[in-house]
Amino acid sequence: MDVLNARYNQCGRLPENNARTRYCDINETKRIIKAARAYPKPSIGNFIALLHLIGCREGELRFRQHSDINYEKRTLTIPRTKNGTYHIIYLSDLMIEILQSVPKRSGNNYLFPAPHKKGKPIARPRDAFDIIKRIAKIDNPDEVLLHTARHSVASNLISNGVDISAVQKLLNHKDISGTLRYAKLSEGKQRETASMISSMVEG
Repeated sequence: MDVLNARYNQCGRLPENNARTRYCDINETKRIIKAARAYPKPSIGNFIALLHLIGCREGELRFRQHSDINYEKRTLTIPRTKNGTYHIIYLSDLMIEILQSVPKRSGNNYLFPAPHKKGKPIARPRDAFDIIKRIAKIDNPDEVLLHTARHSVASNLISNGVDISAVQKLLNHKDISGTLRYAKLSEGKQRETASMISSMVEG
């Protein structure tokens, strides 16, 4: 487990301050989740679906084990995140349903077990995600990466009025400045909010 986490920390991860600003709106997110849940390989499809609901980093979710889940408390614990702290994710009914849709494999404690590699988690499902994006009819699919799911969760929550400090806790950002950049992605909602007082006065 430590070796796998170390490998994840060394490679294959987009930096948090990357220049990509593309995110999926709520309708695109719905289509991705629907296509992902119908994907013929449930370990991979349900992983991609859950990634678009939880908002954690791809590697942090991919390496989770059954021992990280507490179904009684409805939580998923990430023992060590990018910023060096542990993080607790509170699971909704839909999240639990998705987790329980993944078949368990004998001798493999990962939540998303590799189909043909004993004791291993799934690999980064980039090819599968390309197929899912095509089925979901996502515009400019090359701009949508696995990490885009994290952008999308944050941006959609902020766009729908969720307090930014709550989104900060969800994303496990130490500094709220890391969360504020997602607010910039929801310009349409900000303009709508800014116009509310004028509409109320004029009405």
